[in-house]
Formats: sequence, C-alpha cells, structure tokens
Amino acid sequence: MSFKDFIRKIALGMRTSKVGTSIMPLDQVKTLAVFMDPSDPEFKELQKAVFKFFHGYGINPVVFAPTSEQLGWLGSIRKSRKWPSPDGNEDMFISLVNPDTFAVHLAAVRSRARFKIGRSPLPGNVYDIVLSDREGVQESTLSVFRELTNLLTKIK
Repeated sequence: MSFKDFIRKIALGMRTSKVGTSIMPLDQVKTLAVFMDPSDPEFKELQKAVFKFFHGYGINPVVFAPTSEQLGWLGSIRKSRKWPSPDGNEDMFISLVNPDTFAVHLAAVRSRARFKIGRSPLPGNVYDIVLSDREGVQESTLSVFRELTNLLTKIK
C-alpha cells in the first residue's frame, strides 16, 4: 500500500457520517447535492437537465463539479473549497461521476444525506441506489440521469 493510499484510507475513516440512509420519495427531499464531472462532454447539458428536473419538484440542487485545480495532492477537495451545501445536511446526495473519484468517495462517505445515489458501488454500501452501466456498454451520463429521473418519479 502506497503512502497516498494509506492516508486516503485514514481520511475515509474520519468524520464518516453515521446517519442512516434509505430510499425516499422526492416529496421528502428539500435539499440536494449533486456531484458532476466538469470534463464530461455533456456537462452543460447535464447541468441544465439536473436543474430543470429538480426545480420541477421544488428542490434547489447544489451542483459541485471540482476541477483538478480544486483537488489537493490526495485527490480530495482542498480545504479552501467548501462543500457546496450550506450546512452539509442535504437530504439527497447524487454522484453522476463514473467511475467515482476519491473526492466523490470521500464526499459520499461524509455526507449526512438520508438518500444516496451513485454510479459505481463503494465499499461499505455507501449508496442506496447504484446506477451501473450495462455490461459491455458505457452509458452517457445524460442517459443515466434520464433513467434516474424515471426511477425517482416512481418512488412513492
């Protein structure tokens, strides 16, 4: 194990959220944090789709898309950058980054959201729903988000 991996393992164990999570309907969601990859070719279109969908349910999403300049040597968000949610008590956490980076993994583990959705499974079953690509097919992030919206509207 490299020194960097050792430090990452320690970081993942620190300040891990103890809040229980479960699948919940959109009418119970008031605050939302969405992690996106700014290098995704569909980033701008995806961001518009995220805002349009959630605003339709009276939810104001906070989108966070860290660039490499905003990440420290460990791969986590620099301390000078704050997590986008004002109080860190978002009801829902969504990672549209695939595969999850260390920054996303750390944010997901530390998030006190009661409903977590991600693109790839993380150790410890961090996510309530994992939106995996079909075997042998790399889905576009926008198409995965559209499938997610279909799923979210069916949860009652």
